[in-house]
Amino acid sequence: VRTYDTATGKRSWVSTGKTSHKAAVEQIRSLESEETRGEDQIKDVALHGAINAWIAHKRKGLKGGLASYETACAHWKAFWSKSLLVRALKPADVEVYFEERGLKVSAGTLNKERALLRQFARWCQNRNWLRADPTAHTNRFKGEEHEVRALTLEEEARVLHACLHPKVRTITAYRNVGGQGRAK
Repeated sequence: VRTYDTATGKRSWVSTGKTSHKAAVEQIRSLESEETRGEDQIKDVALHGAINAWIAHKRKGLKGGLASYETACAHWKAFWSKSLLVRALKPADVEVYFEERGLKVSAGTLNKERALLRQFARWCQNRNWLRADPTAHTNRFKGEEHEVRALTLEEEARVLHACLHPKVRTITAYRNVGGQGRAK
């Protein structure tokens, strides 16, 4: 669905959350009829409650891999106030979050969190808790460029020598001696 975002003054695409064309058309008609009746009011939902509901929703749908979702959500909850409503989340709030978070983590981590936050925002839009996606205009983050250099002849010779004459060492270790699962 193509919508107009009054905050940015731009048109953007919003998912209906439906998997078939017929269901999407029905959703659009329903939204249009609600708009004409004035029923498109955004619901007041606390951000922390919405995050908890999203994680619960993800737990139902995913068999594993929730650690990244839960970690990102913990960071969001630590950053944003408990009293903040989902509908009050603005692009500027998201920018400030990523600026502060960027001081602590790499660009790759920021991009993963950005993707999760966009997923969360779309999920909130589908529930009529959020009118426009505050992450829609957040660009991907770029990490530091690493200088590529060639090996010197001496370094190349050492690498080749190490490949041709490997050193083999035997390490003996006992795992969990006296720990859990020990035979009695």
